[in-house]
Amino acid sequence: MLRLFWAEAEQRGYIDADGRFTAKAPTKRDRPRSAIDIFAVLGINERVQRFLTRFAFGGEANAFRHGRVDPIGPRHQCLVWLVALAAWIDGWGWPRPR
Repeated sequence: MLRLFWAEAEQRGYIDADGRFTAKAPTKRDRPRSAIDIFAVLGINERVQRFLTRFAFGGEANAFRHGRVDPIGPRHQCLVWLVALAAWIDGWGWPRPR
């Protein structure tokens, strides 16, 4: 799932082939430390970014991704990732072109 957002950042020129942020990326970090760093440079709106951070990639979801199923459960986590995928596909949260 994170790979979709990573690829989006690469396509926009925010991440180079070595996995480092480019000068074009709106950040002072050298490289992304987590999914949250990727969301920040993409300019995703705050509500969608908060959903991704809290439920799809952070907190209990982080424990789930590292093999600890309790207390969230696989069905719940898969549903959250499905919503995250839909957000990426439909462009929910992307800034509107001006």
